Amino acid sequence: EEDSAQGGMTVQFSIQYTGNLPVTSVNWDFGDGTKASGSSVSHLYINSGTYQVQAQVSLGSGENACLAVSTTSVNIQ
Repeated sequence: EEDSAQGGMTVQFSIQYTGNLPVTSVNWDFGDGTKASGSSVSHLYINSGTYQVQAQVSLGSGENACLAVSTTSVNIQ
């Protein structure tokens, strides 16, 4: 999946999870050297280019804990 936005524009990211395990944390890597945490975040891209955005979603705890990773491309023009 690829989304497009203009350089200098803020892009909103969020996760949608409908499984049974609770979401315990979400860590984002915006592909430009910056990171954030939270289920819904925004990020300002200054430079044009294509960035690989990754969300690492921790689910559950103890024996039921798991990590889901989702990656998408964002094209900043």
